[in-house]
Amino acid sequence: RGLEIVAEGALLEEDPAAPNNRGRQLRATDLGAAMFSDGGWDSYLEDVGTLWLIHWRLASTPEPATTWWWVFNQYPGTDFTRRELQAQLERFVAQLGSARVSPASLKRDIDCFIRTYGASRRARAVQEDTLDCPLVELGLLRERADHQSYQLVRGDHPTLPLAIFGYALATYLERRGGHSQTVSLHELAFGEGTPGRVFSLSESGLLTRLEALGPLTAGALVYDETAGLKQIFLHKSLHARMLLERYYQASQR
Repeated sequence: RGLEIVAEGALLEEDPAAPNNRGRQLRATDLGAAMFSDGGWDSYLEDVGTLWLIHWRLASTPEPATTWWWVFNQYPGTDFTRRELQAQLERFVAQLGSARVSPASLKRDIDCFIRTYGASRRARAVQEDTLDCPLVELGLLRERADHQSYQLVRGDHPTLPLAIFGYALATYLERRGGHSQTVSLHELAFGEGTPGRVFSLSESGLLTRLEALGPLTAGALVYDETAGLKQIFLHKSLHARMLLERYYQASQR
């Protein structure tokens, strides 16, 4: 189930040509085709940047995996138990006022979420015989010693490539709207759907990448600190997909 949600979040979509589909027939998204077709960017899922990209596509918007998005973007803290997470999610669903979601469905979602990012104890014991989700490698979720509680890991996350971060920031700005934009460091660190929040970056991890964006984007994105204001400026149009293409072209050399 976890792998299915990950695939649908970034790589697959419902096929609109199929009558009365309701999710039964899927097709590759443009990104999925570019990534995993024969001769694609990362056909065998060997680049850790691809895992970070999948995580971004999965958790930066409420659809298709609302629990994933909510935990990384709205949960008011970093530590939780399954019971605490379920109680918070039940309140969130009630506030939406949408179709009723059963506690059993939420419990399955939470179990699946934890398996997406947390290594199972069985996997730690028998490394060669595991079906853990590949996103475990990102180190975004830590199980506490009591085996009852978990922690979202906020840090520098050195395996997150600058180009994948840049792609995420560019897509966030596209969703935000407008051509000439200024975004504060605080918003990028804590705002919903931002790279700082979704990638669970520490301030140092966020700042290091923001300061390096100017050369990567040929001056389209520039970080600046003036009069105590820490901000990123979008000076000219930037195509997010181009950053991915350059990243994978460079990695294949």
